[in-house]
Amino acid sequence: MNQSPYVTLTVLGEIYGVSAQEVGRWLKGMGYRLEDGWPSHLAVKDGFVREQALEHGGYFWTWHREKTCHELDMMGYARGGLLPKIEQHDGFTLIRA
Repeated sequence: MNQSPYVTLTVLGEIYGVSAQEVGRWLKGMGYRLEDGWPSHLAVKDGFVREQALEHGGYFWTWHREKTCHELDMMGYARGGLLPKIEQHDGFTLIRA
């Protein structure tokens, strides 16, 4: 099965070990998103983002994984992978949902 080269901000966040909101802030700082969260004309023109239709109307934006990760890497954002689901600390265990 062919996997789409476009992913959500959530998936990008998983790659970098941060939230989708944090990736969104990074993209705003790089000029790929506007303050209201919409993609910039640059992001659309350069093929970083595309509009995905929802089954029951509406839409959302997905980001080209390779292009976006390349730019994030070049800006020095470290890939962190998925945040650990269970962390052991002194005296307690943190379990993420």
